[in-house]
This record gives sequence, C-alpha cells and structure tokens, in this order.
Amino acid sequence: MGYLRCADTASIADGHLNEPIPDTNHKDEIGQLQNSLSKMQLSLADYMNEMRQKQDTLNRQNARLEEAYSEAQEYERIKDKFLHDMTSQMTKPVEC
Repeated sequence: MGYLRCADTASIADGHLNEPIPDTNHKDEIGQLQNSLSKMQLSLADYMNEMRQKQDTLNRQNARLEEAYSEAQEYERIKDKFLHDMTSQMTKPVEC
C-alpha cells in the first residue's frame, strides 16, 4: 500500500469525500497522516449515517405531530361550533 497520489488528494480537495483513502504501511509522518485521514473518513461516514437516521426519525415524528395538530384543530372547530349553537339556544326565549 502506497501513499495517496496527487490525483487522489485533488479529488478529495474538490469535495469528493466518498473517495476511499487507503491505509498505508508507511510509518513516517505522511503515512501516519494518511492512516489518520482514513480513520477520520470512516468515522465521519458513520456519523453522517447516524445523522441521516436521526433526520428520518425526526421527519416521521414531525409528520405524526402535524397529523395530531390537524386533528386537534378539527376538535377545536367542533367544540367552538357546539358552544356557539348552545349559546344561541340559550339566548332564545323559552316557549311554553
């Protein structure tokens, strides 16, 4: 396993962060840096997957909350109509 090539680093620098960074057996500073970057890339990929899962969960919860809110608004509308109707009936004169 060798060092990253210039083309590989240019690709990463251009934002292609999914390009795998290979591990290397070199023990010098460049090899250590390359191995560290490889580990960081894997860690970031795991983190991004976790964030996507959390976003999906939040989206599902938000959809359920929106449904519950709409249902609560409908119940509020029904209650207001009932109170209006009852108030109207109470203000009418009583007929014997």
